Amino acid sequence: MCKSESDSKWVDLEIKLTYLDDLVQELNKIIYNQQKSIDGLEQKNKQLILRMEELEQSPKGADLPHEKPPHY
Repeated sequence: MCKSESDSKWVDLEIKLTYLDDLVQELNKIIYNQQKSIDGLEQKNKQLILRMEELEQSPKGADLPHEKPPHY
């Protein structure tokens, strides 16, 4: 193997490493944004659970919104 072939292989490896590094950084951004979304959804879910528990413990119909029954 001559020196130019060896240099060429090193350059190819460096290029591939650069692309892989960029890919990892992009995937990290995606994961970070997904985690933010998951955290927001978990918070909303907790709020809904608390609200449902409050409604279950309140006197029947006390805090329920006034809506027409579905048959009207």
